[in-house]
Amino acid sequence: MNENKYIYSVFSGTIYQVPEKDLKILDVAQIPLQKLPNKSCSKCYGRGYKGRDAENYAYYACTCIQKVADLKMIDNEAKS
Repeated sequence: MNENKYIYSVFSGTIYQVPEKDLKILDVAQIPLQKLPNKSCSKCYGRGYKGRDAENYAYYACTCIQKVADLKMIDNEAKS
């Protein structure tokens, strides 16, 4: 059974779902998440970002994204 994983995109600042079989084609700016960030976060209110870098066109990830990031999956992608 294919499950969907939540992905946070650093360039668009959005959180979306991707089937697990497609995770291997994601680029570096897409962070896999274990679950959605907390809606009661006092910094981002569940959006996942605190602001936008106008020079680099990227969003600043909130600390709540770091808490729910799937580090095991990130490590596996770095090794392959």
